[in-house]
Amino acid sequence: MAFPCLEAYADTGNPASHWIGKGPNNIIPSSNESFHMVHGWLQTCLDSHELCVKPEIGFMPARLIKILENGGQFALRLQEKESGISHQYAALSYCWGGEQSLQTTTHNHARHQIEIDFDDLPPTLRDAVLTTHKLGLQYLWVDALCIIQDDERDKSSEIDIMSHVYTSAVVTIAASRAKSVQEGFLQDRSPHIRNNPIEFEMGWAFQERLSSTRLLEYGTFRTHWLCRTRCTSDRYSHSYDDYQLKLLWRDRFWSHSVDTFTHKQLTFQSDRLAAIAGVARRYQPIFKDDYLAGIWKSPLPYGLLWIVDTFAITSFEKRPEHYLAPSWSWAAVIQPVSTRVFDSSGSPVVQILDAKVDSNSTPAKYGAVREGQLKLRGFLTNATWTCSNYTNDIYSLGTMYADQGSHSTKYREMATHPDALETDLWDTDTHSISVYLLVLLVDAKVERVTGLILRKHEDGVYSRLGVFQSPCNDHGVKNNPNEARKFLQRQEQIVTIK
Repeated sequence: MAFPCLEAYADTGNPASHWIGKGPNNIIPSSNESFHMVHGWLQTCLDSHELCVKPEIGFMPARLIKILENGGQFALRLQEKESGISHQYAALSYCWGGEQSLQTTTHNHARHQIEIDFDDLPPTLRDAVLTTHKLGLQYLWVDALCIIQDDERDKSSEIDIMSHVYTSAVVTIAASRAKSVQEGFLQDRSPHIRNNPIEFEMGWAFQERLSSTRLLEYGTFRTHWLCRTRCTSDRYSHSYDDYQLKLLWRDRFWSHSVDTFTHKQLTFQSDRLAAIAGVARRYQPIFKDDYLAGIWKSPLPYGLLWIVDTFAITSFEKRPEHYLAPSWSWAAVIQPVSTRVFDSSGSPVVQILDAKVDSNSTPAKYGAVREGQLKLRGFLTNATWTCSNYTNDIYSLGTMYADQGSHSTKYREMATHPDALETDLWDTDTHSISVYLLVLLVDAKVERVTGLILRKHEDGVYSRLGVFQSPCNDHGVKNNPNEARKFLQRQEQIVTIK
């Protein structure tokens, strides 16, 4: 049986808007009122946001689209970079969605310097020109037109400075709702909306957007504004203070960035930390946090609870033969990961005593590392991890037994998430190894614990093998209501993980 869903909202100026943060859905993003609103977001940021970096004077990409308007008609042309002259510009982040119908090439480059016919532009680019003009800017950067697409030398030089292009733009216009350049992003929206206060639709252009100082995103249901000081939309009047914004950037955007990078096929797997180093370096001034081989220190221990994304793989890989990162970092494995699965699984019950990494080069602390270690104090339980007749099935991840003197007890409702194909677990006659379960989180009712599966080495140092949760579902909690408490009855120990 379906039940009706009621939603309350209040127009701006209505006294009820003080308590109801949502307004009516803005279904016409191309209206004068909508453009007035987004222009106000930009101008307020430029005029009064002390934390937001002002547009950089001096840097210019090789060329920009110059926008002139006369009587409602646009005249466009490519403006080449001139020595000593810089212009404030907007940059477009969008999905090509196939071959572009209009590009700048060696054959039409000279003609585009004289004129680009507005009517020849695909819908997304036409919308970008209009939005740039309404924001009060005269220049726009679009990769398809500002890079000579059949000139490998020009492409190479411009791609090398791509992140700088977005960093130096006054604002990045993100056409998130357009799956291809032929769709546009200013068309009317459906009045039926999803109940989601922040809907940043990212993925393919994530690094472009992370490089941006100001982001104006046209989503399927809303238009969003995001800078270092403010996060708002055309429907939600909720705003964030500086601390909340730092958490938003760090926890949501960084996690998404890691997930996106690890799902990409890199030529060299050792490139993982190097590939994301630029993003980490860019946002360290915002986070004001220590960076530890792909993980930020302040969110620990949550940042340690990444798992291999079993929805994106068909089998587990063996551990890399050469060192990539500390075992507790997602960069230590060569498969796609998910970093936020356990964000809501409870509160920390482990102390972070020390955390450090040794980089391959100084002062490049954001790239590849030689080694790293964590020193934690927490509840540690010894156990046996068994997997008989293993067939590398990602849904058959072994059984955990609690070691209790002369006998063992099976954890019937425990979920285990291996980091890799452990050869001594699945390629030996016993199909079992001795492990330790370190509790990181416990839920509010002390009914469920989440933590790391560790291996102890001869020197007393541990390495990570995976993540566990026990019990793993409500059925398990009902059948074993005291199981979580048993983990917390152990004596706390200091553990060093490398």
